[in-house]
Formats: sequence, C-alpha cells, structure tokens
Amino acid sequence: MAPATFELNVLDGSIAPSAALVGQALTDAQWTVQRLKLDDNEMRSARLDIIDQYLAGTFNAAFLRRESPFIWSELKRLGMH
Repeated sequence: MAPATFELNVLDGSIAPSAALVGQALTDAQWTVQRLKLDDNEMRSARLDIIDQYLAGTFNAAFLRRESPFIWSELKRLGMH
C-alpha cells in the first residue's frame, strides 16, 4: 500500500486508515486492517511497547527506523522525534 495509508494513534496504539483516504483507497485500507488484524489488542499492545521503549531511550531513532519503519514514520509525522 502507498505511504500514508494508515495513521497511528500513539495514545492507544490503534491503527486506522488515513483520514485523507476516500473511495476505493479507503475501502482497501479498511479491508487490510480487518483482514490482517492490524488493530487487534495484541498489535496495539506491541506498538505501545515499542513507542514506550523508544520514548524511554531504550533504543535510538536509527534502530526504530530500521526495526519498525511505520512507527518511526508516524512518530516523525507527529513531531515526536
């Protein structure tokens, strides 16, 4: 999928289609989230753990970018690194 298809809520770890999507792109993004279970509790928890560790300084931005590029890009988009 194209960059910026999904948005991350850093408060609860949820993922959702970007608010900018419309039409088939939105439908495809919604289907992907449901089919791959990207927003289930386990995935939310895993994303929150990564965010917490990064903000606590457990690892640096280079590591985050390499190991979790989606979270890295979302934190960058939100001005959190």
